[in-house]
Amino acid sequence: MKLPRLPCKSITLSNGLTVVVSEEHTVPVVAIAVTYRVGSRHEKKGRSGFAHLFEHLMFQGSENVPRGLFSRLIQAHGGVDNAFTERDYTHYYSFLPSHQVELGLWMEADRMRSLIVTREKVENEKKVVQEELRLRYYNQPYVRAITETLNTAAFRKWPNQHSVGGSLEDVGRARFSEVVEFFNTHYLPNNAVLTVAGDARFPEIMRLVQRHFSSIAGRKLPAAPKLQEASPSREKRAQVEDPHAKLPALVVAWPCPDRRSPDFWALSFLGELLFSGEESPLHQSLVKEKQVAISLAGQLGFPYSTVLDYKSPGLFGLYIIYPERDGKDGVLREMENVLERIRSRGISLKEWRRVQTSIRSQLVHQAQSAMDRARLLGVYAAIFGRPELINDDIKRLVSVRPEAVRRAAQKYLKTARRVVVDVIPSQKPGRANGAGGAQAPGHNGAAQSARSAESPAALPGVPVRAASPRALQFPGMREFRLDNGLEVLCVEDHRLPLVHALLAVPAGLGFSPEPLPGFPEAAGELVLQGSRNKSAKEIAEHLADMGASLSVDVGADRALLSGSVLSESALPFFRQMVETLADADFPKDEVALWKKNELQERKNQIADPSYLLRDRLRADLFAGHPYRICAPSSKIIERVEADNLREFYGRRYRPSESLLVIVGDVRWRELKSSLAEEFSRWPAASREAGLSPAASSAGMGLSLVHRPHSSQVNLAVAQSLSLSRLDADYFAFMVMNQILGGGANSRLFENLREKRGYAYDARSGAKFMKAGAYWTAQTQVNPGVAGDAAREILREIRRIQEEKVHERELAETKEFLTGSFAIRLETQDRIAAALYSSKFFGLDPLAELRDYARRVQAVAAEDVLRAARKYLRPEASRIVAVGDKKVIASSLESLKIPIRHYDGVEEI
Repeated sequence: MKLPRLPCKSITLSNGLTVVVSEEHTVPVVAIAVTYRVGSRHEKKGRSGFAHLFEHLMFQGSENVPRGLFSRLIQAHGGVDNAFTERDYTHYYSFLPSHQVELGLWMEADRMRSLIVTREKVENEKKVVQEELRLRYYNQPYVRAITETLNTAAFRKWPNQHSVGGSLEDVGRARFSEVVEFFNTHYLPNNAVLTVAGDARFPEIMRLVQRHFSSIAGRKLPAAPKLQEASPSREKRAQVEDPHAKLPALVVAWPCPDRRSPDFWALSFLGELLFSGEESPLHQSLVKEKQVAISLAGQLGFPYSTVLDYKSPGLFGLYIIYPERDGKDGVLREMENVLERIRSRGISLKEWRRVQTSIRSQLVHQAQSAMDRARLLGVYAAIFGRPELINDDIKRLVSVRPEAVRRAAQKYLKTARRVVVDVIPSQKPGRANGAGGAQAPGHNGAAQSARSAESPAALPGVPVRAASPRALQFPGMREFRLDNGLEVLCVEDHRLPLVHALLAVPAGLGFSPEPLPGFPEAAGELVLQGSRNKSAKEIAEHLADMGASLSVDVGADRALLSGSVLSESALPFFRQMVETLADADFPKDEVALWKKNELQERKNQIADPSYLLRDRLRADLFAGHPYRICAPSSKIIERVEADNLREFYGRRYRPSESLLVIVGDVRWRELKSSLAEEFSRWPAASREAGLSPAASSAGMGLSLVHRPHSSQVNLAVAQSLSLSRLDADYFAFMVMNQILGGGANSRLFENLREKRGYAYDARSGAKFMKAGAYWTAQTQVNPGVAGDAAREILREIRRIQEEKVHERELAETKEFLTGSFAIRLETQDRIAAALYSSKFFGLDPLAELRDYARRVQAVAAEDVLRAARKYLRPEASRIVAVGDKKVIASSLESLKIPIRHYDGVEEI
């Protein structure tokens, strides 16, 4: 079995910094990562969240890069950057055009050497971190049961018990002196690994690393935390009431062995079998056969780690959402039956081979991206001491024998060793949910935003390369049409033994047949659930045997069937795709099961704040048009039957208006011949009418959607957009939006997060559809500032309409869009999506790729101003707020806009 290898060279400097370089020169981009050996398990009791808080502070300014300019400097030279915190490490990364590699290295060295932490920065970032906690932990169902209750029950030592993000209370209590001490203790070169992956050469990188990092002094490291836990001797149970969950759930986990044990790899192998895909034994038993569960997910290292970054102690676990009519005892009983089958009989040879193929496929996928390679090699060097060890561990994983899996299941997956957390839906507000009371603005009006403070171009000593980046080699695309009318775009990409395919058919939500709005989503979700020749289980197993994935995503205009496969199985994969299309049967038992589970899942869906926002927004913007629909309502789900699914499918899933994009390790001439033969089974059909244009929304309005006990407000300011993807103003509008709200250096982000501390994130963007478009600015804020946040969004919209953007700000934005272009085309799925999008809107795909940079660079400040004035209409904006009306109504009333109240979604 041929396995992917991650090439790397490493060296350790005299100050203790480990440097890892992984060369791959296909795409002119480079990923730079610094992995510090500090995570949530290095925090002191009562000070949880410090590692997470410091992740934020590392972007807040150093000796040579003032506050607000770190990410902006990366963006101004065509890159992107971010960071994340885990239990055992914190990972910082940037992605740049490869000719700017020295810039990224200099910046990482500068903040490692001379980060400047002030009281003001600490206080502001505490608020930002708290909003992130509300967003990710306190305002979502099941999350705190998985990240807090489970660990508290499973472990005895505090470093293992608390969540990675920390608690609202601990973050709020963080003192300035403690934060400074945390940096001085852990952010040292001898506690870090620097990884460079992509279009970089080892000798050149080492020369630059010596220049920028060698003078940073190492210091004595703190003692490692004592994490080892005693082996459990009895089952542990816990119960948690969740105000955001509408369905009950079980979280079940067992302590894992150390990764140095052969049992670790056997359990890893078993986890891939049990949890991956519809073909997995747990899914087939609990969801399909016994029908005691709606969905499940799990992994070794649950919930934080994966097999490749797991460090003891940890858990092998899963969570199961089940219908409210059923009891947890039945779920546990059926789960135990599956595990007992493995403990007593082991796994079959077919299952063993399937898992091997699945693991190999996943590793090939990860090898596509320089950022994934930098992350994996950096973590291996930081946590396990040797980056090249990852290649040995890959071999260990796929070399696991069936008998070893059985022994590991017998030894570790015992009832007496497990932890069970029972999640009960509750009407009570959650503990410390933060929903009560107002939050004062982070700064007063005199505070200066980072955007206006200073220019990256004015910073002394910045090592920016003036030379042009190495040109991205655009793919050679072949375009042909099959006899049944299917249009095919094919790009050969022989970097890895992988093929990605995307098939777009005219069956989106916009084509919902009246009186069945949302019906296309039902058809899309059920199309893979059985054909005339194969059951749903057989289809799932066949795909898994090939190392393939295939899923359906139903959008406004198209249903997208997308997936990938190891190139050795490309032809059987396309044969299965054709069978899915030509022989889709919608078996009555699968339809009945989908209806039963979907009616249950709908309860969670209509309690999700993101869904509530999207649902209300579309209804306000596209009243009376099919685009108003986000998903089928309970009433529509009840009316779904096999016969009307077949009728809709026969009318809308037609090759003559569909597009197949293939990118990967194929030979297009051979593929064309094979596709012509295989797809001849999918018969041509007559064309049907398209969508009527969506009318524009008129007049400002404010919709308040009540969601009890929300700890945040999901807020959007939106409007329909009289702009199409074909308009000459498209690039001017895109540049304007990037300045206003396109990313972490936009005006909205800097206003709401950096200047005021209202939000963790704030973004804007346009959604273009075949018969209409809309633009939205969104954020999630503390309830007490909902009205203020909406006011600031409207103020920023008017500002970009009234003032011509500064040439410096415009130049930085255009440099980001053009410089990051290669990053957006690094992997097969991204290339396929870009080609599909251009073709869907009637554009020449290769011309769009070839001319992109030129058209972006041609946008002038006058064009940005004209686009803002022509297309943004703050006076006709629709404001939608999702939160607890008892808490947020008074804040929204300050806007002096009539409010329409909604109690959740309006079922159609």
